[in-house]
Amino acid sequence: MLTPTISIQYIPRSSWKMTSREKAYYRLRLVITLILSATPFCFICMDEAIYSVLSNVYYFTGLVHVDYPSHYEMKVAGKGESAKMMRSIQEVFSPLTSDIRERDDRWRECFVSPSEPDKNTFWTIILMFIAAVFLCRFQASSPGFS
Repeated sequence: MLTPTISIQYIPRSSWKMTSREKAYYRLRLVITLILSATPFCFICMDEAIYSVLSNVYYFTGLVHVDYPSHYEMKVAGKGESAKMMRSIQEVFSPLTSDIRERDDRWRECFVSPSEPDKNTFWTIILMFIAAVFLCRFQASSPGFS
């Protein structure tokens, strides 16, 4: 056991081995690192939230089916002038009945399944944050840009 006067000269093995000025700058750098990490954290949370909303929208739009009323299509037989006239009238009104399903399904094809957020990017950001917190200890003790 060391006497109190001699123990001042020795640094305990478990100490941080920093002066009080270095400890103050370390705390300042640690707080700045934590504050600046809030922006990427918010972007990651927004990415996950937007993905969950879009995937739910994509899933539920696939469940929506519109019931179509039954309709009859008339066919005209014959080669006379009245048959030609009836066919031309049918061609005018046929798109109203035949394209209803195509027009309603057209909006489904433009909405593709959302891609899942990239987990490699997420873990890279986490590891960079851990490295930044670790490197706060090893920065120079003065707060300048030298």
